[in-house]
Amino acid sequence: MESRSLKKLVEIVSQDKREFLGIRLSRTLLKFLNKIIEDEGIVTDKGEPYSVRYLIEDMIIWVLGSEKRLREFIAEMYEVEEDEEEE
Repeated sequence: MESRSLKKLVEIVSQDKREFLGIRLSRTLLKFLNKIIEDEGIVTDKGEPYSVRYLIEDMIIWVLGSEKRLREFIAEMYEVEEDEEEE
């Protein structure tokens, strides 16, 4: 995978045209994300409430902005553990 910096990735994404992607989230996850925004006081540059959509995009950018974080994410979320293989 090509090397990338978080700063460069943020720059590219912020200037990129948006594509529509409809997803469904569990209510619990949506509440959790909204709670993060509220508890951390995350707001837009105009002081308005931050969008969950942008928080999700920020999280994705953060993971993709580091080869190490991406590898850790894939390893923890998608690689089968040995105990699971034996079942």
